[in-house]
Amino acid sequence: MRKGFLLLLGVGGLGFAATYLYLQRTPSPPPPPPAPPIQARPSPIAKTTSSPIAKNTSSPVAKTTPRPGNLAPDGTYFLLRYHSVTTDTGVIGFAPGTKVSMVRKSGQTIRVTDGQVEFDMSAGEVTNNKDIAARVARTDSRTQQQATALASAQSNSLWIVQASWDSPGGTIVDVTTEIKRRVASGDRTITASSIPGGNSTSRATKTLVITYVVGGGAPITEAAQQGGSIKLPSVPLAGK
Repeated sequence: MRKGFLLLLGVGGLGFAATYLYLQRTPSPPPPPPAPPIQARPSPIAKTTSSPIAKNTSSPVAKTTPRPGNLAPDGTYFLLRYHSVTTDTGVIGFAPGTKVSMVRKSGQTIRVTDGQVEFDMSAGEVTNNKDIAARVARTDSRTQQQATALASAQSNSLWIVQASWDSPGGTIVDVTTEIKRRVASGDRTITASSIPGGNSTSRATKTLVITYVVGGGAPITEAAQQGGSIKLPSVPLAGK
């Protein structure tokens, strides 16, 4: 019985040794791969709806509403150019920028009034834009000021309007250029036979006619028969 017990211990020892050797020779399995990181889910509080102001601020291009033009009420217009109207009492002038009201319209022609006088104009000669009307009015005002200053500076200047050599038969020779040349050279006494076309072998008497203006005065016309002369004012010649 003792031998059987020892035999049993021997067999058990051999089995333990064999198991130990097997475990030493068999490699251990690789460690499991790491688990993926857990991503935090956004909090519901973070999902807020931005206000309209924030949307407009973050927009790369601001959306603007076009500004309407500075327009006059319907039926109100302004002249774009100077317009004159002949009445029973004379001629009335209306400067650019004058405010008028439409009476009626027929095609491209409109009848307007300034409150006293009615007259017809083309639709393209008026505007209902106040800014444009103010601009043309300022331009016209500057032009008038410049014209007044120029007239004042030339108030003592001589303007030769026209000169002609007339014959009784109705033949007229324009000598305006020649008269201007004479006056520019200093000649103020123009003889009616010393200009081109002034000499004639005909017995018919010819006449020299000169129309001139001094400064902003009214036109003056003087005539001299052949052999006579016209004495012009001794002031500088304008428009050389």
